[in-house]
Amino acid sequence: MPLDRQDALGQDLRDITPEWRQEQEVSAPFEKKWCTEFSRLRKLNEKTLVELKKNVDADVEDLPNLFIVSGNTDSPLEVEVLEDFCRGTNLEDVKAGRGRAGVQRVVWVDERNCFPDLDGRGDARQHENPLTATGLFRALEKSRFDHMDLPDAARRLIYITDLDPTCIQALAATVSCHQARVLRNAIYQYLKFQTSIAVKIPSTGFLAFQLDLHLAFFILRKFTPPENSRGGINIKPRRHWIDLSFLKLDKFDLEPQEPMEVWGIQGAQISCVVAGSDHWRWVGYGFVDAEIDGILAESSDEDLFHDQIAAGELESNFPIWKPREYWIRVFEIRSDYVRNQWDYLIHKLELSVNQYMREHSSALSHRSGNARERAAEMKESFNWALKTMDLLRLLDGVLCDTIEAWKSFNSRDEDLGYFSDISLNAHRSIYAIKVIFRQLQRNQRRIFLLKNCCSEFSRALELHLNLEAKEAAVENGVTSEFTVAILYPIALAAAIFSMQPGAIPFNSTPKSFALAIFILIVMVYTIRLIGRHAQPRWPLLQNPISLWLKRKKLDEDIDKVSGNAFGDTFVQSSEVGFERIVDEEKNELRFNDTKACGTRAVCGQSAIGPQAGQT
Repeated sequence: MPLDRQDALGQDLRDITPEWRQEQEVSAPFEKKWCTEFSRLRKLNEKTLVELKKNVDADVEDLPNLFIVSGNTDSPLEVEVLEDFCRGTNLEDVKAGRGRAGVQRVVWVDERNCFPDLDGRGDARQHENPLTATGLFRALEKSRFDHMDLPDAARRLIYITDLDPTCIQALAATVSCHQARVLRNAIYQYLKFQTSIAVKIPSTGFLAFQLDLHLAFFILRKFTPPENSRGGINIKPRRHWIDLSFLKLDKFDLEPQEPMEVWGIQGAQISCVVAGSDHWRWVGYGFVDAEIDGILAESSDEDLFHDQIAAGELESNFPIWKPREYWIRVFEIRSDYVRNQWDYLIHKLELSVNQYMREHSSALSHRSGNARERAAEMKESFNWALKTMDLLRLLDGVLCDTIEAWKSFNSRDEDLGYFSDISLNAHRSIYAIKVIFRQLQRNQRRIFLLKNCCSEFSRALELHLNLEAKEAAVENGVTSEFTVAILYPIALAAAIFSMQPGAIPFNSTPKSFALAIFILIVMVYTIRLIGRHAQPRWPLLQNPISLWLKRKKLDEDIDKVSGNAFGDTFVQSSEVGFERIVDEEKNELRFNDTKACGTRAVCGQSAIGPQAGQT
């Protein structure tokens, strides 16, 4: 057998032997793998934060105290954001069902027992979905395990639309101490419009898993402009809203637009976090804006029998039991919705930008009206281009964060390695997610092309505006030249000949009037010619003139000093200083020996004189 075929066969055998696979695993020690500890049922201490705080006599009505786990260092930023958002609410109102806490039905809950080898729907706790914040608190304050009348809530799903302060109070009061950090971080990222796709497993402390999915994006539709609710109690997360009426998207509408509605984009967030200690004891949190899923209270009874975290595409009575497979399926469903929203938004932007540039291409042509109309049109187009580029930069930043989060996740040595041993159906979901993100990358390139197009359009407009300004300046220069050189001499001559006949040394005749105009025109041209040629030479004359002025000032100072009682003493020394200053001005250091000697002679005489008188 040839050597090359023997080597190939040996390579194939090594690939399929356990020894070779083990050697490959050792060669990649930092490859992420799912912990085998999570495949073992673990007994937990499911004390809630309220129970834990009561044991240490802490204030359970204070939200930061609810989220601070004793003995651990917490994030002050997350606590501050939650405290600011929940200002004006308290746990007592939630317990009593006062205000929004007892009215707004925005919560869906599904709790089932779960244990190894379970196949089917499992035993579920009954809830009157949708629940209020008070209903959520009362459902979650019951013991999760070993309840006398209810099945265990080993697999717990909590879905909330437009997460508000009352629901946060209910969640914070009933969360287990092991999941306090997970819940706080999930709420923080949802409120702050952040993107994250990650698997978090702590390196120390209690071993648990946290699967994060936070997708921030924009929804394009006709909205009634939202009112500014700052200063009062928050009733929903604060999202960015941008009026897009300048894009004139209503031109592409097939349906008439409502009077109070305008085209705009609304920031939207989908957050799904799955956290637990093993494959049978875990909690799934879903926080979604109402602009995405609609009003939960308006859902039909049939809709409420479906998993709301998965956008109603999974039946609650046929659950996915394993946490990773459930999370990856929700990831596929929700990311596909996000991709559809980006497709629609960018498609509309392309239509608007292309249509606007076609309609305003005449602004770059001299054939469109007079100069003033062209300048006004170009300024309007320039402002439109700047607004559009600002919008595209904002969209590109949010979409780039989503794609970068996926890139950091989608790598064998990164978090995707935690899913290497999942089922075939879950692998299909991963393949579908990869296709979705390839489409999102194409959308990012489309945004990049739109930005380039708008940038080139704005540069062309700026160049044409500068050319128009120069042409206007030339026209104004010609008008000014004609006014100064022709009209002013005529007006001046007319003023002279309008004087009394005795004040003019010549007769006021048409011939003398024409001669006066000619002489004045020649004088104006002569003065302008001299000024035009003298202006370039003025910098060359500045240094000699400045030096001459300095010399004159020094001479005046010397004349003033020479009039005092000691004038004979200081005259020569002043002259020495003068010569030295002048030479330094010329960058030549020179002393006048004669004047220096004269100075010494004068000083010597004044010094010796008194002594000679004494002898």
